[in-house]
Amino acid sequence: MDIATSVFSAFSSDKYKMTHEYGAIIASLVGALLIVGAVEIVNINRSLGTERHKLDMMFADELKESAIAHRTGVPIPTPRRRKVASRTRLYFLLRKMVRLRLRALYALWTLTITLDVTLLQAIIGWAALSDGGPAPLRATLIGYGTLLAMLLTIVNAGLRIKWLWKLTVWEERVELADRMGLPPAEMRSLLRSWGRHTGHGW
Repeated sequence: MDIATSVFSAFSSDKYKMTHEYGAIIASLVGALLIVGAVEIVNINRSLGTERHKLDMMFADELKESAIAHRTGVPIPTPRRRKVASRTRLYFLLRKMVRLRLRALYALWTLTITLDVTLLQAIIGWAALSDGGPAPLRATLIGYGTLLAMLLTIVNAGLRIKWLWKLTVWEERVELADRMGLPPAEMRSLLRSWGRHTGHGW
């Protein structure tokens, strides 16, 4: 009951009010968040889109062999078949990871940008009235909505950086495994064992 009362009082308190100064500050902040959102969408296309192409190039040989085998009906020789199958599974796994993360980031940014536009519309709608008055409820909703938009913007940008870093780590492991002539799982196991014996972590 106390929590509900405090929440209700927060939204109905007269200490929140719309003023032209308040509207101008919030509008400027939300406008900046919209610009950040536009820049981040470009970064998503450039960074994760580039990584998707990099995966295509990294697994090109195995994809070619698998595609030719399916088209011609001539199976890949047994010793090579296992490696091609393993590599194509890894390729599809990483591509799926990129695709799902792209969709998640687009959905999150769509939500964030929609919130930003809604906030701007609320401010413009109040400013367009001849006498909008203090409108405490509108001021409160705009204030909390702006805080939410700021939080979403930070989370979205952080997720892109974190997911891109994880994907880069995967790609580096695959490249290192290729150089060693080992499957990625076996390469990781070997280097971890080496790290335990030498005292150098990997």
